Amino acid sequence: MKLIIRKNLVFILILLNSTIAISQDFSGTWSGKLQNQLTELQLAFNIEKQDAAYKGTMDSPSENISGIPLSNAVIDDSKVTFEISRLKIKYEGVLNKDGALEGVFNQQGAKIPLVLSKKRGGDTPSKNNRPQEPIKPYTYISEDVTFINNIDDVTLSGTLSLPDNNGKFPAVILISGSGPQNRDQEIAGHKPFLVISDYLVKKGIAVLRYDDRGFGKSSGDFSSADSYDFAQDAIAAVNFLKNRNQIDSNKIGIIGHSEGGLIAPIASNISQSINFIVLMAAPSSSGDKILLDQIRLQKNFTGLSETELGTELKTSKKVFDIIKNTKNEKKMVENLKSYLKSSIIKSQIPNHMTIDEFVEIQSKAMTSKWMQFFLKHNPVDELKKIKVPVLAINGTKDVQMSFSHLNTIKDAITKSGNSNVSVKAFEGLNHLFQKCETGAISEYMKIEQTISPKVLETMSNWIKQVVYE
Repeated sequence: MKLIIRKNLVFILILLNSTIAISQDFSGTWSGKLQNQLTELQLAFNIEKQDAAYKGTMDSPSENISGIPLSNAVIDDSKVTFEISRLKIKYEGVLNKDGALEGVFNQQGAKIPLVLSKKRGGDTPSKNNRPQEPIKPYTYISEDVTFINNIDDVTLSGTLSLPDNNGKFPAVILISGSGPQNRDQEIAGHKPFLVISDYLVKKGIAVLRYDDRGFGKSSGDFSSADSYDFAQDAIAAVNFLKNRNQIDSNKIGIIGHSEGGLIAPIASNISQSINFIVLMAAPSSSGDKILLDQIRLQKNFTGLSETELGTELKTSKKVFDIIKNTKNEKKMVENLKSYLKSSIIKSQIPNHMTIDEFVEIQSKAMTSKWMQFFLKHNPVDELKKIKVPVLAINGTKDVQMSFSHLNTIKDAITKSGNSNVSVKAFEGLNHLFQKCETGAISEYMKIEQTISPKVLETMSNWIKQVVYE
């Protein structure tokens, strides 16, 4: 998971303004920070002018998302409109006298004031070196494909990579972490799924990776789905591979990263056609515990004092408890709003927003379908049911999903009678399985390595052992 917490938690954030003087040139990167008592989010819009039109992408560096394409970028004199229609995102702003954009960020009707400042030329980072990314032409077959999840009427678009020789091959499906992601699971300037696919296909293993529903070239509505729905997308991918002549239908597996490691067991227990699973930094506890652990694990990088940490943990736990323990949806929202009103510090509310508006935005986000599932779902319930071989791996410097989850994963699977489970903790690797210094999220983009070669080798060797034994 790019933080296992969902990326469209933009719903619940409030504005922290920052402005710098600029010229009236809209090409470049415009960024601003949103924050509230639970978390904060940095947003950036990368705008480029081509001929007479503008295009661009949106990044959320705090959540390791980059390159979300804008469906619309309109600039009329000093007014701008940036849209991502599939995520129901729209930003409208006006250039002020200081050269900043003052406007409103709107997602699914939740409106949040947002000021964007333009980075100076010297602040724009140079293109990152990513030595592991494969360069075309590839030495194997790479085919654009589509397949359908008939349950939700969603068409998924992806890439199927095949070894360039005759025969039937074992295959894996890659499932990304939380938040809308493309088929390469593009994170912090890295494309880990592209690197994994390139490595495995060169070892004789076919790989299918796809854009999440409602993202990239896939249809559907990402914002209204939960992890169970995403498991149905993965099963649709399995069914697609079963009908490909180049694939051995008895040797199809799933590799799930972060929330993908929560989704993979669900899919495996629904479908009888999944023959093995690789869990990369997967959870073994409910979402509320994961989020509280993330706050603790990242304390050293957020600058929280012990007192502030205690307050944040207490507030977050109370919010999660209300959502988990209130069965009636209407009552849940009422209780949540009441608690938020009593716990909010006045200085946290933007000048442009009333306390009721602020509370409405937060409660809407925290009671979404995805969040309710995530907070209430216990992965152990699914892990206990798995009958196929499992490899679970983690990095010892992962501050988003502690490697301590490995022991729980192994215990849950083996105690249910499945002894074919292997776990491995990789020393000095972070949540993306990069060799790192501290494990901090801020390091991800700075590190040239996309994924440790030791991890690639371990996954490849284990898969070949499972399918050819």
